[in-house]
Amino acid sequence: VFAHARRGGVDYRMGAVLVAGGIIGTGIGAVLFRLLQQLGQIDVVINLLYVALLGSIGTIMARESWQALKAQKAGTPLPPARRRHHQQPSRNARTPAMGIKTLCDLQILWTVAL
Repeated sequence: VFAHARRGGVDYRMGAVLVAGGIIGTGIGAVLFRLLQQLGQIDVVINLLYVALLGSIGTIMARESWQALKAQKAGTPLPPARRRHHQQPSRNARTPAMGIKTLCDLQILWTVAL
């Protein structure tokens, strides 16, 4: 982290937001877990979330397979994969607002939140 900070590649504001969100999310998650445990529904909720997680992964995989089969049948190449890396920001650049763009992002956020 120190080497990146010297080159201006560390966004301290984003780090603070992540830490604050993690602390708040941990507190809410602990309270929710205890509440569901007292109600006797924690096993049901965990099982449903697990099914939702696996179902969303399966849906994403099926969609990608469907696109590949469709492209192969049409004789066209698959569209190139999106680049997932960002350019290193300059020292004076501010990090743009982050948005949730895909089902995968929602799935990750949902899993991390719980």
